[in-house]
Amino acid sequence: MHEKGTGFGQAQIITEPVPSPVEDETQDIPSGKLDLPDAGKIFNPMTIKRGVVVFVIITILTMTGIFLYTNTGTSVSALEDLHPIYLLVILPLLALDLWLGGLRIHIFVRKLSDSARTWLSFKANLANIFMGAITPSQTGGGPAQLFILQQGGISVARGMSIGVINFLSTIVFFVLAAGIALVFLGSSFSSGAVNGLILAGFAVFSFQLLVVLTALLKPVVFEKLFNLLTKIFSRIPSIGRRVDHLRNWFSSFVNSYRESCRIFFSHELAVVFQSFALTVLLYLNKFTIAYFLMRSIGGQGAYVDVVAIHMLVFFVSYFAPSPGASGVAELTTAALMSAVISRNLLPVFALLQRFFLLYIPVILGVFTVLSALKRTERRAAEDAPGKGGS
Repeated sequence: MHEKGTGFGQAQIITEPVPSPVEDETQDIPSGKLDLPDAGKIFNPMTIKRGVVVFVIITILTMTGIFLYTNTGTSVSALEDLHPIYLLVILPLLALDLWLGGLRIHIFVRKLSDSARTWLSFKANLANIFMGAITPSQTGGGPAQLFILQQGGISVARGMSIGVINFLSTIVFFVLAAGIALVFLGSSFSSGAVNGLILAGFAVFSFQLLVVLTALLKPVVFEKLFNLLTKIFSRIPSIGRRVDHLRNWFSSFVNSYRESCRIFFSHELAVVFQSFALTVLLYLNKFTIAYFLMRSIGGQGAYVDVVAIHMLVFFVSYFAPSPGASGVAELTTAALMSAVISRNLLPVFALLQRFFLLYIPVILGVFTVLSALKRTERRAAEDAPGKGGS
């Protein structure tokens, strides 16, 4: 999930020589009450360290448990028998995965700024993946993406529309994909735990879709809810002030959110459909990587089975509360893939799948975030009194 959340911040309208209809419209997006946390809050060193530590600990414990449960000796031998020839297929697919992730952002960015390069969207995607991997429920991904785009000259209000529409595309895709996978796989999985996770995933995705559509079509529902909460907690000053502050922020957020979406749905509907098409290609490519990883360790499962299984794996993992879905993703992968590969291959497959689909992009994302931090520190030093800044 890498794109989860839209983030929020103070919009900085960029004036360009020949604005397009979309750029003209975005000048009217309300932004006065939206504050994007600065780099120190988004990329807080302690938050990053804590997230990395939790992610690594949960991952190590989970993988160790899977290795021990499935017989460590034969699992290690399976890793030794890895067929490197499949890397010739997997590595280009991995590059395609990163390119599609960046392109899904860039199709919007190029409509908002003629000067923005594809590299900006590529970096925004990597920052999203990294911060999403080390924060609970991947909540840090959206703000990190917004911050990188803002450094490249895309205002937060405009960047928010990108996050909202791509997030909506992702939700719709996963609900459809999980439904198709369940129909295709039938009663292949009898595990109560797996079925429970799938049902929980449907509940969360349905709720998220309902919230997104309600905020877009009937924002008065949330306004009434916050008014009710304000009345309830008015006698408790500390809580009442927080509810009132949240109500004011949410009102500004929804205004920007609705206006951003209206602009693209009204003037650039083709880009919205492109977002969904790229979302489908992005995840099908991930599932294809998983298939070739399975073949590289000697697995013989059918391609359609692996794709259907990974539709459910990603569906269950997308809103997992742990950083980067650590623990949940590995266990779900092992549980579902046990239907198509032997038991001793499960831990090796789970490790390789996470390495190529998450760990490598996360490592690349680290460099993106560090570069953003250095750039921010350099600008702050230049703008400091006595340093020649304004």
